[in-house]
Amino acid sequence: MTQGGGQRGRAADERYLEMVAMRCEGIAPQKIADALGVSLSSVKNATLAVRRADEAEAVKGGEDISGSYWPDRGRRGELRS
Repeated sequence: MTQGGGQRGRAADERYLEMVAMRCEGIAPQKIADALGVSLSSVKNATLAVRRADEAEAVKGGEDISGSYWPDRGRRGELRS
């Protein structure tokens, strides 16, 4: 996901994947932020960037898997249909 940066880029990618995995498990973004010692906006920005990248890839003819990452929840945590 990140370009260049060597080990630093790799570490950032690993962190993004960890965040996405936690969201897939249904863990709320604020709880992820608290667990990883980062801000809520960092979690949201990173995970949404991964999701958008997959959506963009789907537009090019790839499979759109972005919707399978985590349930769509409203501001209060309720599932949206």
